[in-house]
Amino acid sequence: MALNPTKSVAILLGTSQRLKSLFGLKSVNVAAAVIPLSDKVKILGATLDANLTMAPRVKALSSSCFYHIGCPPYLSDLLQHHKPTRSLRSSSSHQLLVPHHKLTFGSRAFQLSAPRVWNSLPVSIHETKSLPTFRHHLKTFYFQSAHPLSAVHLA
Repeated sequence: MALNPTKSVAILLGTSQRLKSLFGLKSVNVAAAVIPLSDKVKILGATLDANLTMAPRVKALSSSCFYHIGCPPYLSDLLQHHKPTRSLRSSSSHQLLVPHHKLTFGSRAFQLSAPRVWNSLPVSIHETKSLPTFRHHLKTFYFQSAHPLSAVHLA
C-alpha cells in the first residue's frame, strides 16, 4: 500500500508544553513523502486534537444535546443549571454550572467540559427556539471563529 501525501495528514500528540516547543514544525517526512501537520484529525468518525482532550467531540455533543434534542438521562444527570445567589442580568441566560475540580485530567470530563463550552456560546445561540435555527447559528458561530477572514467576506 502506498502513502498518498495529498490525502494524508499527521498530528503531533503531547502535552501543551511539549507541543509549544515544536511550534514551528509544519510537516513531517514519512516514507519520502512530505505530510502536513494538522491541529486535529478525524479517525473513524472521532476527531482527535493534539492534547487528546476530545474537545471537538465534547463541543458538538454538549451544544446540541442538553437544550435542543433532549439529553439522555445518563448525561443530563451530570449537568446542572447555574442558579446565582442574587439577581443578576445573567440569571436568565441559560448558563450551566461548572463544578469545581483540582486536577487538569479531571477538567476533561464531560460534566466539566460541556458546561464550559455551552457557557462560552453567545446568548443568542442559547435562546434559539428551534433545532434548525440553533444548528444554523451554531455552525455560523464556529465557522466565523475558525475562519475570521472568511466572515468578513460573507458580510
